[in-house]
Parts: sequence; C-alpha cells; structure tokens
Amino acid sequence: MFRGLGARNGERMPIDSLCVPIEDRGFLLGDAVYETFRTYEGRLFALEDHLDRLEASLSAVRIRDAPDRRTISRWLEGTTEEAWRTLHAEKERVADELVVRVTVTRGPGPRGFSPVGAGPAQVYILARPLPPAAERVYTEGLSTVTAKVRRVPVEAQDPAIKAGSALNLVLARLEADDQGADEALLTDARGDYLEASGANLFALKDGVFWSPRAGDGILEGVTMRRLVAILEADGWKGERRAVPPDVLFSADEVLLTQTTREVMPVSRIDGRAIGTGRPGPESARLRARFREEVRRWRLA
Repeated sequence: MFRGLGARNGERMPIDSLCVPIEDRGFLLGDAVYETFRTYEGRLFALEDHLDRLEASLSAVRIRDAPDRRTISRWLEGTTEEAWRTLHAEKERVADELVVRVTVTRGPGPRGFSPVGAGPAQVYILARPLPPAAERVYTEGLSTVTAKVRRVPVEAQDPAIKAGSALNLVLARLEADDQGADEALLTDARGDYLEASGANLFALKDGVFWSPRAGDGILEGVTMRRLVAILEADGWKGERRAVPPDVLFSADEVLLTQTTREVMPVSRIDGRAIGTGRPGPESARLRARFREEVRRWRLA
C-alpha cells in the first residue's frame, strides 16, 4: 500500500527513506516553518496563496538562504505529480487525493539557540494519501472543548508565523483527546475565542459572522480567507475580532475551516449544544459554495 512520497531538497524518495540529519535545527528546536496543501484531482489547491504565506513565515524567522519560490514550487509540483501517479496506480487505495506538506528548516547548526553559523536551509516535502473526512463530521457536527492551554500571544511568538514549533497546539489537542472531543478551541488571555488547534473559527449570529483576524493572535488560513470572501459576497456583515464567549455559545451556527476538511460545523462546545445541536443550514450551504469555487478553479 502506498504510504507516501518524500523529497529532500528536490530529491524524491519513498517516505520511509526520508531522513532528517540529527543536527538539523528543525528537528532539535522546531526552528522551521511549513505549509500544508491538499489536492483536488491531483492539483495543488491555492498553491500561490500558500507560497505567499510560506515566504512571509521565512521572512519573519529570518531564514534567508532558502531556495527561491520558483524552485520550491517546482519541487512541490513534481513530488505531487509522482505521488499522484503512484497512488492511482494501486487497484485498492485508501484515498483519491493527497495532503502535501513542505517544511523549510534553518538546517544544521552548532549547539545552542543562536542561529549564527547554521545552514544551509533544508526543504522537506511529504506527499501522503488524504482519506476523505468521516461523513459524520458534516451530518452530525464536531464536538469541541475549550482548552485550558491559552493560545501563544502575538508578543511571544506570533501565530501568524506557521512555525514548526507547534507544542502549544499539541497540548491543546491532548486536552480534546482526553475528553473524547474532536477538536480543542483556544482562547486569548481575556478568555475570548481565537481558533481551534488545527482550524479557524467562525460564529454566525443574526446575519453577522464573527471571526478573528491575524493580528488577534491566529494563523489566518487560506480556506478561512475564501470563506470570509464568500460570506461578504453573500451580504453577511463581519465582526473581525476574537469571539467573546457569550457570542460563541449563543451563535446560530459555529464553523471551523481547514485546508483538508474545508468547512465543518460544530455541534457542541464543552458539552453545550450550539443552535439546535445539529449542523445548521448555513454550514451545508457554505461548504457547497466553497466546493463551487474549487470546481471553477479546476475548470480555469
């Protein structure tokens, strides 16, 4: 069974053969940035948007010797094309699409936190099968919990940087796993809601959508931006800030957006029903609107 295809600095190999040098600062310190893509019919969706964010992250952490955008794009597309052919050559496969991650590390370096003397930057790509989300995600909605772990504030490590050091999110997700929930929601120091451990947050109430901006302390997702554009085009008014608890728990519908699973309804938070406790009509409508955008992109 095809598990995936890897690449290091453009050299492709089976995923089980891909190795990271023991002195790579990405491995030792999380000194790295990354992006996650998905395919539709074998093509990387929103490639340029993701590369824009990758370049912004590289600039923010001052990894200055990474390969240029064109080179990384070429490596991504080549790895994806080969992985797609290999996946679809199998008679029995677990998925039709791929999830593709590119990680750029600062590379090997001397002991300590200072990056002086580190490098050259290393580029790792993983292309793996993406099984479809369980249908219950869309028919029943997600059960979520509020994490006791707060989101790292902008002043400490700006979440707008898609950094390899994601322990803050891992700890939040552990809380969800411990309680048998699908996702963890993270708050800021005031207790207002920012995002999930692996997705962006929307609350829909009385014709207004509430959703934080990047400056509020979130990683603004590519799918999130598209959903904001759809909502605004459909006449919704936007409150672009962290979501207060009273707004979230009284919302008509709560949604999460993510590259791999698109638009997902939330049915419960901390055991409390959202709306009717079942996915509402807007979640299905907005997912269909998003899928229509994907269809138009495929035909372009």
